[in-house]
Amino acid sequence: MVWEKEIASLKLPIYYDCNFIESVSKVFNTEIQYFLFMKKNKALALGAFHVKNNKIITPESFTFTALWFSSQLSDVSYLEISDSLINIFKKKYRGATLRLETRINDIRPFIWADFKIENKYTYIKKDDLAPHYSVIKNLSKLENDHYIFKVEEIDEKSTHINLTFLKKTIFSNKLVDSYKLLLIEWDKIGALKAFSIYKQAELICSNIVLIDKNQFKVYTILLNSVTIEEKYAHTYLYSSIINWCKENGISEIDFCGANLPSVSKFKSYFNSELKTYFIVKYHPLRSNIYNTKESIVKLIKKIITRFRYS
Repeated sequence: MVWEKEIASLKLPIYYDCNFIESVSKVFNTEIQYFLFMKKNKALALGAFHVKNNKIITPESFTFTALWFSSQLSDVSYLEISDSLINIFKKKYRGATLRLETRINDIRPFIWADFKIENKYTYIKKDDLAPHYSVIKNLSKLENDHYIFKVEEIDEKSTHINLTFLKKTIFSNKLVDSYKLLLIEWDKIGALKAFSIYKQAELICSNIVLIDKNQFKVYTILLNSVTIEEKYAHTYLYSSIINWCKENGISEIDFCGANLPSVSKFKSYFNSELKTYFIVKYHPLRSNIYNTKESIVKLIKKIITRFRYS
């Protein structure tokens, strides 16, 4: 109840919503741990974490960890709260993996605590800037009725075409099956739409998007590949999504990923802004090995220095 009250007043992204968090927990069979750091009845920081096998995990790869810090915090307060949280992680759990929001860019506490840091990128579209001239040129090659863009509820077709594509990539069958259940749960809470491209009656491609009503934002979480004959379908789809969002009061689109050269290049053509986010991981064994290595290196340097000046 306290959590729900706080996030309602702060209007945080959808992945802070209890129904959303619980839907992920249900699919991946995790326990949810809620943390709130309060001062004089005011939230300074809060976090909701999924725990499984006594580890904090990030079950799905579409959204971020529900970890928020007040923008009013001083550096000292931010570091103190971060250290407090990290100490809880280390004392209570056998490991932790967090996917930090793009607005969390001070990761010093995690570096100092021997977390492994992974730099990741995504593209955010939140302006009216025109796309690269090549986008306009490619779209001009299509006849007016070549493709039809539709915004629909997700169904068996849009789900199947996207999950079949996932199975052809690095995702395991087990994870893809979990994602299918996750889409069902997110659809139940009204968080999904399918942005689809048809050619006559044939579904060419479908972008399943996560709708964040609090933030007036969408996340383009799933998209299937197309044949070479339909090479402009994705261009038409992304252009249509941008126009639809503009017409429907959506102020921000997260294109969800810019970590592969070809994908990154394509998304950059829509005049979107590159944003950095971090995945931080802690494992006690890795930390012990790292500390041992550092101790050995320091000892060797000390011996070499003594030998040099003896």
